[in-house]
Amino acid sequence: MPRGGELRIQSDLDRNRKNRGSAFVRHGPGIPDDIKERLFEPFFTTKKSGTGLGLAIAYGIVERHKGTLELESARGGELLSSSLFR
Repeated sequence: MPRGGELRIQSDLDRNRKNRGSAFVRHGPGIPDDIKERLFEPFFTTKKSGTGLGLAIAYGIVERHKGTLELESARGGELLSSSLFR
């Protein structure tokens, strides 16, 4: 994280629901709404050398495994969470 902040990674397993989850929590400046709306679009990037494929590919993989990949952003940080089902 070039501008500092803190990244926390969490994972859990719910054996009763046969559900696996993970969350990536970053404490920082937050993501502007105009960028947040496009994060999962292929080839969208805010980086000079980025391809814009990372989150688009991750979204496709999670979706094909009947899971979800969601982003919540507010001033003070972001939460990127995924949930996969067996």
